Amino acid sequence: MRKSTKLTLAALLITAALVGCSASNGDAENGKAENGNAEQNNGQVGEQAGGETGEQTGEQAGEQAENDADSGDLQSLQLQESGQTKLYHGYAEYGHNETLVEIKEEPEATIYVYEGVMNDGSGLTDENGEPFSFRRIVTVTADQIKSELQSDHMDRVATSLFQEKIWIEKPLQPNHSWTEKVTYQGAEYEAVSTILSAGQNDEGYAVYEVETIIANIEGFPDNTYKEKIKLEEGKGVTAFQSTMAQLTDPLDEDGYTFGYGLSAIQND
Repeated sequence: MRKSTKLTLAALLITAALVGCSASNGDAENGKAENGNAEQNNGQVGEQAGGETGEQTGEQAGEQAENDADSGDLQSLQLQESGQTKLYHGYAEYGHNETLVEIKEEPEATIYVYEGVMNDGSGLTDENGEPFSFRRIVTVTADQIKSELQSDHMDRVATSLFQEKIWIEKPLQPNHSWTEKVTYQGAEYEAVSTILSAGQNDEGYAVYEVETIIANIEGFPDNTYKEKIKLEEGKGVTAFQSTMAQLTDPLDEDGYTFGYGLSAIQND
């Protein structure tokens, strides 16, 4: 009886030991599995985070590239050396010259001063027997180029309805628009300017076309005043068109009645 009891106790102890070992091994394997799952999850999270970071970096790089393309130096759309003269010729023997006489650097702008003189076929002169003259002040900031025309004979030299006008404004992208006010015959109107195109010429220099429209203004064809300019890198304005009040016969399919273009640049 005692021997049987001892054997039974021994069997129970062995069984308990085996069960304990199995449980320990199971726990260990479960721990490994949990660790494996954790590592896998961490890996997936890392890959996901890395992918998202990569995508974000790519998007940011693309946006930066677009910004870089749009952050072109607007000063490049002007003559670069004092003493250079631009010769313009156009419709009905029209002509004028503009000479860059000064470039002034200011804290937030670069000022280009042009001295101009009419050089058309009319032969008309001022009270001193001199060709009608004018001064053009072009102000270039980080965001826009603005022109101001000054003259004692504005009615003889002006081809635009604007005495002051924003030529172009960033972003330098097609369809970008801006508005400004203009006074004509005592009434104020709103003008809308739009970049029609942005590209390069055959030499690889930047070229932009900008059109300005004033609606519901009497005295112009279809009660609409329009003007269009072309700006080229290193040259400034190379073409100008407008719907002048006294000219009604259109020169092209867009309805413009007057225009001139840059024919040459002379160095001093």
